[in-house]
Amino acid sequence: MKPAEYSDSQIMAILKQAEEGFPVAALCRQYGMSSACFCKWRTKFYGVGAFAMARIKELEDENRHLRKMYLEARMRAELMRKAMLKKRVKSSWRRQMAHWAVEHYLVSVREACACFAISLTCYHYVSRLEQENKEIADCLRNLTETNPEWGFGLCFLYLRNVQQRSWNHKRVYRIYCDLALNQRMTARA
Repeated sequence: MKPAEYSDSQIMAILKQAEEGFPVAALCRQYGMSSACFCKWRTKFYGVGAFAMARIKELEDENRHLRKMYLEARMRAELMRKAMLKKRVKSSWRRQMAHWAVEHYLVSVREACACFAISLTCYHYVSRLEQENKEIADCLRNLTETNPEWGFGLCFLYLRNVQQRSWNHKRVYRIYCDLALNQRMTARA
């Protein structure tokens, strides 16, 4: 059963009747409340005027609002701490986590960048070589599908000498490993 809501004037009237000598049990029965509720009101509002009572309620509402804000900030901090339990060195991972935090937990960009130890420029950075990396990945996939016995060395030499591509070998190897082509298994005969 939901407890009844009493206005400030009703509470003051009930307390005034108790002061005048009405028995507490009769008042509780008449207004449909428990004696514990009456005792709580008496300790909280005894000898307080209507203006002071309104001020107390206003302060309680403000206190409730501040508690809610504190809990939200604490939850955000706990979330960021959990996300950073494992130390990740790559700034690209930290950038992704900052974007995720801004989207899902509504933290500001500055707050997310500070939490994940990246600069604002790193947060807004967009790679221009993405299209070329896709082209390298497509070439490597095609080569390894047509020639499954080739490793990285032969694939790179084919791209460099036959197709006349001037890509850096470290970049090509990074993409080769990202595609997990270095972990291919061949069936033994």
